[in-house]
Amino acid sequence: MLRLIKNEWIKIFTKISTYIMLILVLLFVVGFSGLMYLNSRYDTGYGYAVDPESELEYLTVSKPVGYELDVAMYEFIRDSGREWQYGEWQMDAIQEAYEDYGAPLLYQADSLSEEEKQQLQTRLEEAQACIMADDLDGYIEGKLDYINETEEDESLREAKSYYWSYILDHGVVPGSGDWRESAAATVGSLKEELAVLESRKAAGEVITDETIREVSDPLALAEYRLDNGIQYYLDENGSTGDLFYNTWIQGAMIVVLASVVMIVLAGGSVANEFSNGTIKFLLINPVKRSKIIISKYLTLILVAAVMIVGIFLVSGLTDLIFFGTDGLKTPMLLVEDGVVSQGNAMWYVLKQYLYQGVNLLVMMTMAFMISSLLRNSAVSIGIGVAALMGGSMLVQILAMLGFDWGRYILFANTDLVSIASGNGLFANQSLTSAVVILAVYMVVFLLTAYDGFTRREV
Repeated sequence: MLRLIKNEWIKIFTKISTYIMLILVLLFVVGFSGLMYLNSRYDTGYGYAVDPESELEYLTVSKPVGYELDVAMYEFIRDSGREWQYGEWQMDAIQEAYEDYGAPLLYQADSLSEEEKQQLQTRLEEAQACIMADDLDGYIEGKLDYINETEEDESLREAKSYYWSYILDHGVVPGSGDWRESAAATVGSLKEELAVLESRKAAGEVITDETIREVSDPLALAEYRLDNGIQYYLDENGSTGDLFYNTWIQGAMIVVLASVVMIVLAGGSVANEFSNGTIKFLLINPVKRSKIIISKYLTLILVAAVMIVGIFLVSGLTDLIFFGTDGLKTPMLLVEDGVVSQGNAMWYVLKQYLYQGVNLLVMMTMAFMISSLLRNSAVSIGIGVAALMGGSMLVQILAMLGFDWGRYILFANTDLVSIASGNGLFANQSLTSAVVILAVYMVVFLLTAYDGFTRREV
């Protein structure tokens, strides 16, 4: 058997076309990483100057809902005598100040007492003074005082104060690009949402534990990041802000190109023996047909495995060259019932390539079956490539039309990456059921290929 596998290996790698296809796959791997790197270097820039005159002209002409508040703000910006930039903390702060203090003065004046109006006007002026003096700490302290005065619920008061307290205590400048700002904002928002849910639950409203977990788990994750200084991380769905892992994970798509290569090799594996007339020389050897067909398939599996592992390693190495080794330190964070743990990020990435490899294996096996059955490489390759490219479109149409039986079609189960993440085309589609269905198809393909080669006359 080993001698037969070796001979099949030699047959595959004595063809120039094999090397051309492998080089193309390699170029795609390197090219993809290069494009991701170039894209990461391209900075559109967020900060640009505010033009109050243009804004005022637009507002006075279009008069959208709430335009009066914006008019008051841009008039202050115009009269301030300084240049304002979108994306800087001063611009965000002046917008918040007018929303917090200016909006009630403008739209709720009839329901406010003179004392309340004076308090709001004083706070607006104090906020404006802090912003004009670039006094971030003073502005934040004013925000915290306002929250403490206006929010009676202790949990909500703590939640609304969290973001401001954090950036004040840790010297984070809003709009500076510090990752801790967005993480602190996430914690504050989730704390506020959780406080509201718990308040509603305490009032007798039915709030399920699952609903609570949907908020408490991401809250625990965000707090864990801040406590441990983790800027980039990989979550259980493969989402990450780290360019190294992001590129490595997305590089798994190139396995689809490898699938085309394997379909070509599988489609000609048996059929070419007949078209080239070498089948008679192969069968005169004292070797059973069953061993010949099995050795051909095992060789294809070996080539496919080498290609998948090769793409995985070359992609990872190329990404290291482009993005550096810091990405290797990026942890995978998992959270369950409010408890955060660290997983193996590299193993997660490898699984994405293996999931894509299952699709490759299934398509390769189908092409191998057709090659053995019809003994025509062109037909085998054509059907295999058409199935690879068009199969997913077919099941998407069936899913959209509500044909639930479509879940049992081969192509509805080949995208294991989506199914594993809970995003299958059909409801309640699980990884286990997909693997079982694929296994059934694989058995049928292999038995058909075996029967077509061993029982039919040459």
